[in-house]
Amino acid sequence: MTTVEPSPTPTVSPSPTPSFKDCGIQGCYDDTLSVHSVSLYKYVKEHRKLVREREQIRSDLERAYWDLGKKHERPTMRVGGFLCYGGTIVDSIDYLQDQLKEYNQLVKESKYDGLRYPYGTGFVTFKNFLTASLAASSRLSDNSSAYSTDGAPEPTDVYWPNLRIQSLELTVRTICVKILTFAMVVFFAIPVAFLQSFVTIENFQKWFPSLEDFFNDNAALTAAIKGFLPALILNILIMVKIFITMQWQLLDVIELLITSIKLWFFARTPRERLSAMKPDMPEFAFFASDLIMVYLLGLCFAVIAPLLSPFALLYMAWGYWVRRYQLLYVRVPKFESGGRFWNLFFSRICISLGIAQVTAMGILLVMEFWPAPALLLLCVLTAIFYSVEEGWYNSDSMPLLLAQDMVAMEQVHKRWLKQIRPIDSRANVGGRKSVDMYRRKHGPRESAMSRHSNTPAFSDDFNVLPDVHETKNKDNRERNGLLLNTSSESAQLQAPESHDSPRSGDELSIQASNDNATKKED
Repeated sequence: MTTVEPSPTPTVSPSPTPSFKDCGIQGCYDDTLSVHSVSLYKYVKEHRKLVREREQIRSDLERAYWDLGKKHERPTMRVGGFLCYGGTIVDSIDYLQDQLKEYNQLVKESKYDGLRYPYGTGFVTFKNFLTASLAASSRLSDNSSAYSTDGAPEPTDVYWPNLRIQSLELTVRTICVKILTFAMVVFFAIPVAFLQSFVTIENFQKWFPSLEDFFNDNAALTAAIKGFLPALILNILIMVKIFITMQWQLLDVIELLITSIKLWFFARTPRERLSAMKPDMPEFAFFASDLIMVYLLGLCFAVIAPLLSPFALLYMAWGYWVRRYQLLYVRVPKFESGGRFWNLFFSRICISLGIAQVTAMGILLVMEFWPAPALLLLCVLTAIFYSVEEGWYNSDSMPLLLAQDMVAMEQVHKRWLKQIRPIDSRANVGGRKSVDMYRRKHGPRESAMSRHSNTPAFSDDFNVLPDVHETKNKDNRERNGLLLNTSSESAQLQAPESHDSPRSGDELSIQASNDNATKKED
């Protein structure tokens, strides 16, 4: 199913409480802009709980059928009782089938109950990019704190659980995270100082009395040890982190063992085996915090202990290779952020650079290098650069010129479709003849799969997209809309097929093409 473009659908988030029912969000835009549809994010917590329980029952039923096919006898289970005592022994397949029917009805009822309680976030879809760009950059109310309007990403790019968070809760979370981050950066010097206290010359003389004469006779070597030994200990820690942890993350032996144990001892049905082999979502918070911390230490200690800088650079280079491989070939993200994760990295990189500049200025002043306050100019330039670039990165609205260009591209695309339609029709006639020959050759399986189709994509063996012009015959009023689908576990807002603006990476829905073909036959 194709999804809408990011720009025609701004999100409207009220604060502090949701009040879309009272304000009539569509009427606020209809006076000036052409609104296609309005969708609100619904409360479906109970629905998701029932869906999870139904999925567990379905998994147990599949395992019962697997046992029946393996042992050729109907499996049984104990209902009620405590542990292995008491209760009633019943047929597993009959009992689980009854449970599945009951939960199907409960899920259906809870789906409609959840539609009554919207959250404080809505999606307003417009008929073209120009009006969407105007709406995304405008205010909905005289009170600037009442509503916030932003350009909406695609439905697959939205992290839906976060839509229920209100502005007050989001503000409190942001403040707490910033305070904890600042405390972690500031108080990180405490364990470092504690570690360095054990590697002083005095402690060495206490631990090894025979070295006291050696230190007294070699003053130059003693001064070198005092200057480089603490930094050397810190370098050893980073080297251990590089050469021990990084290659383990590339091999991922622990996760491989866990997956192998699941496949060998616990996974029986095909669904369980696919679930065990499903790749995990990348944990950005863990490796991002490590990279930022090493980056901060490398900058700050570049003046204090220059020996640390090459190892920090080695860690970053090795981390780039390992993380890039994992993100491209191993991990599968649940949603695409569209590059917005870079905003977090950029702000923390600039803050780390500012801390390093202040640290360098302090070290130079301690060493009585009096021109050191000139480094304040670097701090000012860094702050200016950060403020300017932050404004660019946080700009969510689409420029009007870009919106006008996209409208012009839509018009050109429509004219192109009118010209290409006769060619596609003649090509599809030949394609259908080829598929008919394939059916007669390979039997009824493909014929059963394709008997409702009027496009070249008849079976799994054909890697052909459906007829382009037939998928464009959908009602244009639905091309940029959002639909609420609460039948799935996540109860996500999904978009119907968008046919006027194909993009790279979109997959045209074969089912939509089949519907159009059926309408044409009628």
